[in-house]
Amino acid sequence: MIAANFRKFPEAQMAQMELDLSGTVGTDEVQRASFWSWLMNTGKVLALPGLPRPAWWVAARRAAQKLAKAVKMALLPLNFWKE
Repeated sequence: MIAANFRKFPEAQMAQMELDLSGTVGTDEVQRASFWSWLMNTGKVLALPGLPRPAWWVAARRAAQKLAKAVKMALLPLNFWKE
């Protein structure tokens, strides 16, 4: 879940890094200050490019969604869902 959020919102990773490093015990202040200086001036958090999904995976997922929809439509008259 956390990794998915970082992929969707790269700026959240920078905020999390700030939280992680702000309370680090035993870290040299000069080192932390130089790191933050670099991060704020030149560092960029980039989302990783998504890998292409294989065609068989896409076809299997579509078939599963189609089956789920057919099952739901078959069960709707039995009032399993209150809509």
